[in-house]
Amino acid sequence: LSGSPSKSPMSAPMDPSPSCTQNTDCPDDGIFCNGEPTCNTITGQCEDGTPVECDDGLSCTTDQCDEDNGCVSTSTCSAGEVCTADGCKPRAHWMSGEYGIGFRIQGGNYYEASANILSPAVSQPYPAAALHTQLLSLPIQPKWVIFGLSAGAEGLEYTSHHPDLTVCKEYVINAGTGDRNARLCQTPTLPKEGPTDNFFQLASWFKANTDIKVIVYMASEGPAKLHHCYNYLKGGEICDDAFDWNGSESPAMETWLTKVVSWAPELAPGLTGVTVSSLKQNAYSTTYNAIPIPPERDLLQKAYAQKVVKYFATEYKDLIDGYWFDHATNQACNRQYILDAIRSVGGHQADVPIAFQHNDKIPLKNNHPGQEDYTGGHPNPLRGTPPIPPYSCLNEDMTNSIEGAYQGAVANANAVNGYFDVSGDKSLGHIFLPTNKDSWNRLLRLPGWGETVMRKDKAVEWMHRVKVAGGAWSWNPPMMSNNANDCEADNVDDKPNPSIGCVVDYEAWGKLDDQHLTFLQETVGRLKNVVDGAESLPATQSCEIATADPTTAPTESPVSGCTNAPSSCWGYDHDGDNDPNDRKLCGVGAYFNNNARCCNVDTFKSFNSCTNQMESAKVACCAQCATQICT
Repeated sequence: LSGSPSKSPMSAPMDPSPSCTQNTDCPDDGIFCNGEPTCNTITGQCEDGTPVECDDGLSCTTDQCDEDNGCVSTSTCSAGEVCTADGCKPRAHWMSGEYGIGFRIQGGNYYEASANILSPAVSQPYPAAALHTQLLSLPIQPKWVIFGLSAGAEGLEYTSHHPDLTVCKEYVINAGTGDRNARLCQTPTLPKEGPTDNFFQLASWFKANTDIKVIVYMASEGPAKLHHCYNYLKGGEICDDAFDWNGSESPAMETWLTKVVSWAPELAPGLTGVTVSSLKQNAYSTTYNAIPIPPERDLLQKAYAQKVVKYFATEYKDLIDGYWFDHATNQACNRQYILDAIRSVGGHQADVPIAFQHNDKIPLKNNHPGQEDYTGGHPNPLRGTPPIPPYSCLNEDMTNSIEGAYQGAVANANAVNGYFDVSGDKSLGHIFLPTNKDSWNRLLRLPGWGETVMRKDKAVEWMHRVKVAGGAWSWNPPMMSNNANDCEADNVDDKPNPSIGCVVDYEAWGKLDDQHLTFLQETVGRLKNVVDGAESLPATQSCEIATADPTTAPTESPVSGCTNAPSSCWGYDHDGDNDPNDRKLCGVGAYFNNNARCCNVDTFKSFNSCTNQMESAKVACCAQCATQICT
């Protein structure tokens, strides 16, 4: 909007042609769009003003003068597009060909000294400047950061104050430095935008001091925890969360359900007789994603959208540049409710891109046409059965699909210029991978990508392929503050290498872990070299496999040079990275034997039976040994 519609009309009718010596002698008719009357000093008569001309300089808007709002520009772009200086673009256009950094910050009052959770406790504004200094060390600057309004995937805790989420818990931390009393709350206890309102401190600093955009991560399950606690008090089970301190129920969830009951007449006027008991009985189920969705669960989903998502979207409407919703299943949330809540705020929130992580992960595709603006990009589960590390070649089809080179049977899984287009609804192909090898945020995990040369090459190769195709990429490294108490608790043994010291720099609690930052510096530096032509990627892509048929058992006699040594083809690629130097071996008597973690002839043909091993077997059965028995 431009111009000023605030002028008041004159009380007396305007003289059709009053005499004047200066502009102030000419009475105004009070109509803003007519313009200001002027004095013609030659004739000494007042003349009508020049009508206000509205033009925002964009070819994809219509501009008109509105008496109440001044100059108003209306986009002529299609749904899902925004008007830019270059014409109509999809909402996620600024992510195309770029990358960002995601990280988790703890929710609630975790960082407040009064919480006594960290030892020693810290209570200071989020060190956004120190974090930004780390990002400046990356040879290509990230276009965005992704961090949580919710505390990770849990919908009960948040990183900014919320007036309806105020439950706290008293408990004892059993730590190596001695037991101590602690207090955990759902949101920061100090006022909104106070020094420990970590979302505000971080987002406002980045908005004021950088060009980096802020995408927020949110757990779509909300305070009702419809994802992690879908069977809350059903089937004899309770929700296992940080607020289960009375052994049978979660007071934080109980408090939220009580509030939802009070909102029922507003949010679901047709649903009568709503009580906390009826919500427990009907909204939750012993079966995940139970269909049809009962009206009580619909009420909880609507409450999350209207009372949590819309609250934060309104409070931080100028700070939030995008959203990434986790576990956005039909069980956990109603995606349309969330979308409508954000768009209804208007202004900047009408145009921010939104991702809903749900449904098919690999290959990528537009899972929610008309609702998502970019793909969630979540890889295969890190701790699935079997666990699949992020650098596994089983995740390569995310890259292939963004390039438009996916060759599988999944429909609509090939992007064009980086976008998955379903009847005009476009979703930008986006990949979101952790730098850790088996955890998204654990501090005591080394960046598995950096453990071998082949994995390092793969990181650069995949990023470059996505960039060239017009897709988007996000890395998720751990923060120094993530799981800080690991250094005091029993799971110190969980460290991947006994030589790693368990030391947390509490003064740098808001910074990226140094080892993961080093990996990012090296990877992004090499990416820049490739883009600038200073480095060339190998002609053969890292996940290309031999053409030999591993379902055909070798029949010839043993030959010299074909052994069970690490360099032999008879090995199981146990971490899926296609690196022959760390391959587990399969002996002659266990040719692709499933019990030895290799696929045998019978099970190889079934992807569900072999999962990770299927691709590994292809790699293992390299061409030179395809028809030979290794001694």
